[in-house]
Amino acid sequence: MSKNIVFMTAVKIKGMEYRSHPYKYGISSWKKWCEKNNCELIVLDELLHPHDVMKVNFHRYYAFDILEASNIECDKVLLTDADCIIHTDCPNFFEMTDGKYTVTHTDGCYDWTCRSLENYSHFMFNNQTFPLGKYFNASSDIRHALEINYIDEFQAKFDLNPTQNRNLINNYYNVVSFDYNYLKKLTDNIEFIGSGGIGTMTMDGAQADIGQPATGDNATFDSEDSIFMSFGAGLLINLDDDYDLKLLLKRYSDTETGLLTNNANRTDRHFGFEDSYISSISLLYNF
Repeated sequence: MSKNIVFMTAVKIKGMEYRSHPYKYGISSWKKWCEKNNCELIVLDELLHPHDVMKVNFHRYYAFDILEASNIECDKVLLTDADCIIHTDCPNFFEMTDGKYTVTHTDGCYDWTCRSLENYSHFMFNNQTFPLGKYFNASSDIRHALEINYIDEFQAKFDLNPTQNRNLINNYYNVVSFDYNYLKKLTDNIEFIGSGGIGTMTMDGAQADIGQPATGDNATFDSEDSIFMSFGAGLLINLDDDYDLKLLLKRYSDTETGLLTNNANRTDRHFGFEDSYISSISLLYNF
């Protein structure tokens, strides 16, 4: 069963032991709080990159990669600092977040807060700033996901020649795609989805008289496996703790088979699709 995770960095840097020595008090307070509230404390105590390349505080953003690589299942994750001491009787804030992205208001060392606001404004946001009272501590609001999609079968029909009363039928089977999803938080309960993927499917077709099955003289053509790419965008809407609504529009790259033969008295043909779009509405259950 997955637990809520408290993740912090507490790395000893040579020559800067005076900075890390007090971390033991913060870690001890979080251990007691986690035991009381059935949470798990994970402390990153070694550098992932040299200190002159990446400062310790930025290592926290590897939390999700570390949890995944360690096969640690979790429900919610708190990113905090080792110099933060929590009161033992602090309520379980994991139960107060409503499953939403949550931050803490900074009400401590305002010298540090002012310097943070000024420097990030200058070096990252073209001197754009905001009122000091709105400053808060937070992690990244961007996340990534891998998704596997499967469609058993679908079909497209075209009038080959209305005067001949015939249809050209395209069949698509075992459509499997692997998609990378980029999710960017727009509001408290809405995320933008950017999607890109690659997939494979089996295609064949039939040239059948309207109203007649694809058998006998209407026999299907040979089949061929094809590779395609997809690109899409949409929205992920958080409905409540249990359900999300996913709206997505995807475009498949133009795809065509080689020349497929037919054992019946039909012309050999290519099959495929172009300018193909698929829209979907999905109700997701979070467990």
